[in-house]
Amino acid sequence: MRNSEGFGEYSDATLVALNSLPGSPPAPLRVESGSSETSIAISWEDMSPDPELDGNQIVGYRVYAAKEQSNIYNLVYDGTGYPQIRSTIITGLTPGDLWDFKVSAVNFNGEGSQSTTSL
Repeated sequence: MRNSEGFGEYSDATLVALNSLPGSPPAPLRVESGSSETSIAISWEDMSPDPELDGNQIVGYRVYAAKEQSNIYNLVYDGTGYPQIRSTIITGLTPGDLWDFKVSAVNFNGEGSQSTTSL
């Protein structure tokens, strides 16, 4: 850009994607083999977008947990940057407490909507 002093330095490039956020994945599932009294292992399905929609590639998943019936979900796992990981173990739970889990997918444009509650 030019002003009365001459030409200035160029700014950094910015990436822009004109695709949408990812849809909501199926509800996560409990994995019995990794669960205990104070932890629960969950897994979820891969959200492979249409390969022709460049920029819509899934870059990771986030998992949210809420005590059953509270409907107050907190982030318990942020896998942004690790799209190949589709399971996690939530630790430090109190025996007897019931929990609900949701998962969301993340792409270049941001985080999509959360799944339905796990069963």
